[in-house]
Amino acid sequence: MVIADASASETKASSMILYGAAYQIRGNWATQAYIPVLPLIDDVDSARRDEVKHRGASFLSEVNPVTAGMLLADEPGEGSIFSMRYFVQSADPAGTTEFVLWFPDNSALRTSQTVLVFDADEKAISARTSIPYELNVLQVASDAKVGGLYTGVITDGLADTGFVLFDVIDFAASTSTAAGSTVNGYGSRAGVAFSLIGVKGGVVEQTQTELAHERGVQ
Repeated sequence: MVIADASASETKASSMILYGAAYQIRGNWATQAYIPVLPLIDDVDSARRDEVKHRGASFLSEVNPVTAGMLLADEPGEGSIFSMRYFVQSADPAGTTEFVLWFPDNSALRTSQTVLVFDADEKAISARTSIPYELNVLQVASDAKVGGLYTGVITDGLADTGFVLFDVIDFAASTSTAAGSTVNGYGSRAGVAFSLIGVKGGVVEQTQTELAHERGVQ
């Protein structure tokens, strides 16, 4: 969801300063997990720093949170490297994990995404998942299934806890004016990724948010 200044357009910059906060509530306020909110620069569409593209007077065509988000590949052969923690212990306290990954575009290059699944001793195996959409929600569990809320899964190599390393090589010329130069002029793309980790307490499962660890674009 994007909240924008209704008076801004392709040729008129926004003069508003907006602040946002979001949370996921599960149960009857049994748990409240923080959902990242990224501020955007809404200049005129031709400005180098603009992160909000308009289509007509009432619609947005795309957003790209370069200044606040996690930098992504913007040249062929580059990869955006980041890791996300999981906790899926079956013994008490039991755990569940969901990964949320948001990109500024859809990309078939992410349909079959290789990942490294590490255990608590940092031993890894190679696995695959699918994250082709702007918004991807992955269920992390040995018996995970795609369906409902979940657009993808991670099932292989999971220990009680550990992390998953992503190296996302998803640059596509169709989303940029040229290699290394996206339509916002920054020469980069950006998104956000975080884990929702549930830990079974004495009464109900408590969910906490952990942001991905960014390891840069290489």
